[in-house]
Amino acid sequence: DVREALAVMAGGALGSLGRWLVAEWIAAMPWSAGFPYGTLLVNVAGSFGIGVFSELLLEGGLWNPGSGVRALIFAGIFGGFTTFSSFSLQTLALMRSGQVLLAGVNILSSVALCLAAVWVGALAAHWLLGLVK
Repeated sequence: DVREALAVMAGGALGSLGRWLVAEWIAAMPWSAGFPYGTLLVNVAGSFGIGVFSELLLEGGLWNPGSGVRALIFAGIFGGFTTFSSFSLQTLALMRSGQVLLAGVNILSSVALCLAAVWVGALAAHWLLGLVK
């Protein structure tokens, strides 16, 4: 649906701006040098926020908005703020449904594969730079 896609885009812009503002604010703190506190704060805050909103806005919650509002909030705002929040919510859903082993597989494979992917991506970039020079 085009309206849902536009809602995701608008929410993504808001979430991304929020992530950048928080990261810049934390990076300006003298105690933040040497550790990615801004990213940690964004991931924890985003996971907390998506947990709150998922309980309040999904079926059986305080309000059950239309799919466009859910797309704006979950895929848009929280997706733009941090995809870690989506990962956390999906892992919680696996645990709640009794699929604890699958939740563990999701945690371990996500961390391991994403770290491997960023490493391979960096290697590929270095290889490409070597070809260009």
